[in-house]
Amino acid sequence: PYLALWSGFFLLLFFTMMCLVRVFYDYWVRQERLTFPIVQMATALGYATSSHEGQPPFFRNPLVWCGLAVAVLFNGTNMIKAFNSDFPALGKWYDLSGIFRERPWSAVGYLYFRWDPSLAGMGYLMSTEVLFSVIVGHLFMKAQSVAAAAFGYEAPFPWREASGSGAYLVLAFFLV
Repeated sequence: PYLALWSGFFLLLFFTMMCLVRVFYDYWVRQERLTFPIVQMATALGYATSSHEGQPPFFRNPLVWCGLAVAVLFNGTNMIKAFNSDFPALGKWYDLSGIFRERPWSAVGYLYFRWDPSLAGMGYLMSTEVLFSVIVGHLFMKAQSVAAAAFGYEAPFPWREASGSGAYLVLAFFLV
């Protein structure tokens, strides 16, 4: 019974998402002119080639092979590190919040720099506007915490969870 219930739920969810895509498709494609880079990459993988070329043009690009080599090296070293803790892994994050020790800068809270090629790849597949707003929004939230601490408020300010919920409400309002 649980499998049937969850299957029905996910089928209904899938149908709802397809209906939403159909509603927004014309606007996205004709007015916003979204490029859908993930679809472009899948299309580039499947381009028909003549029989003497052997592989799609996507795989003849040296940048593709460099990107694949970086991904294999990065993920391979992290997998080896999972089995052997003495092995140096490339997947690292650095805690930068230790730089900001005294008030008001200590209100920054956690601040990490993470070196991860998959994050750079996701950023490449996102639209520039969305990527810019995510980065600027994160830094703006940190700046708000520092400004609040400078004026004597206790961190974390302005209650990140409530601000995130408000952002979702505004986004839902503008989408409708």
